[in-house]
Amino acid sequence: MQERSAALREHILDVASDLFYQHGVRNVGIDRIITESGIARMTLYNHFKSKDLLIQEYLLRSSRQWVAWYSAKIQEASQDPGERILAAFDVLDGWFRSSKFRGCSVANASVELADECHPVAEVKKEYHANLRGLFRGLVEEAGAGDPEEIAEELFVLLRGAMLSAHLDGPEGVAARSRRSAERLLSAHIPN
Repeated sequence: MQERSAALREHILDVASDLFYQHGVRNVGIDRIITESGIARMTLYNHFKSKDLLIQEYLLRSSRQWVAWYSAKIQEASQDPGERILAAFDVLDGWFRSSKFRGCSVANASVELADECHPVAEVKKEYHANLRGLFRGLVEEAGAGDPEEIAEELFVLLRGAMLSAHLDGPEGVAARSRRSAERLLSAHIPN
């Protein structure tokens, strides 16, 4: 019974996640999630007490999965620590060009739900901390001084690239971001 309940919960979350990412968290109502999930209203509310908590679960899962995917792709890209930092921007190009790309799920939801008391705000903090930590680790591995500041600058480049690709299209965004990262690293990492 618990396995069935867990599978049903995941099904609801899968359907809601696809809808939220494709159409926005404000544009997707509970009725649409119920209809597309093929479930009863009470079933949804037995698993998620409110739409806000469903949104929070969606963002927690999607952000954690994305950071894990991104980190793995960066690690696979090169054995050289400095090159891994630059590969962080190369990895983005494929994501930006995918047919399902609609920007960063956390950034999109944060814009739609700008209230800092909304559960999305906590997800955003965790997600950003994870990305900053990823960059800080890469910078430390490459032997740069002031890894906190360099990681923050790389994080800003990442967020700018995500937004640019979403708003203006992917053409050249990752390459320009990589060149900016190269200039930043050449000033801070010894050869």
